[in-house]
Amino acid sequence: MSRIASLAMCTLFLFNTVAAAPLVSGNVSTGNGIPLPDVRVQLEVRGVVRTAAYTDLRGGFQFDAAALSPAVELRDISGFMLLFSKPGFEPANKLVRINTTIGSVILKLDPSRGSATLPSAEKRKLDQYTAAPGSAPVFLIPYSITGVALTEPKKVNEMLRANLERVIVTHLQASQAGGSTSVSLKLLPVEPLSDIDRMRTYGSYLDALGIITGYGTVESAASGMLRVGFSSTFLVVPQTDDFRSPVLYVDDDVPLDSVTSPRLYKHLSKLWGRSTVLALGVREFGKAKASSDREAFTRIRKYLQAERSGAGPGDEALVSQLSALIVAVDRELAR
Repeated sequence: MSRIASLAMCTLFLFNTVAAAPLVSGNVSTGNGIPLPDVRVQLEVRGVVRTAAYTDLRGGFQFDAAALSPAVELRDISGFMLLFSKPGFEPANKLVRINTTIGSVILKLDPSRGSATLPSAEKRKLDQYTAAPGSAPVFLIPYSITGVALTEPKKVNEMLRANLERVIVTHLQASQAGGSTSVSLKLLPVEPLSDIDRMRTYGSYLDALGIITGYGTVESAASGMLRVGFSSTFLVVPQTDDFRSPVLYVDDDVPLDSVTSPRLYKHLSKLWGRSTVLALGVREFGKAKASSDREAFTRIRKYLQAERSGAGPGDEALVSQLSALIVAVDRELAR
């Protein structure tokens, strides 16, 4: 898949044995292949930063296995978080799943350039998707899917949209967030994007809570079954001076027939549902701060805490971000 913005190309090798904790190493570079030094890479387990490293002059980093959590603890979780940050770049989170084979992972580390400029023609194209008053849409930019017949990507994307909308709305209804806000997932029929700056500009123009996109590849597994490898991005659109949510990247590998399976969407409902709650929290936090609304801060904290309390293995990315936003809310309540 073509990458427009700067890329952080990370090769992560996971050697999971009973006797030792995994070894995690990689290399970070810009889109044109120039090594990117001094990128801070933190490793989180269950929301706690266990170790951190900076990329060297060649863009490489490595975590000493002895610095990680004991292997026995890592066997009890589904994955851990890598957090990438560097001044002048958008922060990014990468959820690494332990129970999958980790090969080469491509992670965007985009410059913090501010909003991209939208030409008038592009604005007119987006105007038909502008949010109605009282609504808070999340948009799905079609996944770029290879390895299937040319007619199939549209079908797969529409199945993703319909099923993800159902699980996101169901999650919001079950949570304490949202109130009377109407949340929906709309398909935004534009070319697949990897430019986070442009995605954020689209989202801001459309007053969206978030944008979901990514790419997938259909391949044959050793068993002969067809599997889809999804690499997904969830961009939280609302931002404040106090809280800038990192872009969330998640990889999933599922059987092709599971694209319509409730099992897949049960997992994604937690992932994207909690991401949507986070986005609502960021938006309401900004409004509450502008009006010094302590009652709103208390309500926001309550549903963020509920989301964090309900999190489990595999939710490390959201736990980290929910916790950071709760800290920002507590800071306002303490004033």
